[in-house]
Amino acid sequence: YERVTSAAGESEWRLRRGVSGFRLPTEAEWERACRWGTTTAFHCSDDESFLTDYARISSATTLPAGSLLPNGGGLYDMHGNVMEWCEPTEPSADGEYPLRGGAFLTGPADSEVGFSQRFPGDDRYDLAGFRVVLDQGEPDR
Repeated sequence: YERVTSAAGESEWRLRRGVSGFRLPTEAEWERACRWGTTTAFHCSDDESFLTDYARISSATTLPAGSLLPNGGGLYDMHGNVMEWCEPTEPSADGEYPLRGGAFLTGPADSEVGFSQRFPGDDRYDLAGFRVVLDQGEPDR
């Protein structure tokens, strides 16, 4: 990723593919990392009441990253806070990318492990962020 600042002083991050082996996770990689061996709707339970300890959802603002409990693999904020961009399994003709994990403004249904929505990849969203993976070969699809 590189930080780009416009003439108006706005800054953004842009993906520079292949740089140092870092990339967006595929949806399959994101889901496997979130589940960490579980098969429930949320990595912690099927019961959304458990999300209070793990996810920032149905709220007006985000929390600092890592403020709540991690999943079984030690990964924080897999549900809520901000949705996470993923690499699409198939290239999208309309330039849309999948977002996973739900966000601070969304409810429990949008935060379920299997839930995915798509947005244009060239737009900015206050609800979206990213995590990267270190590429060690062919990505899981």
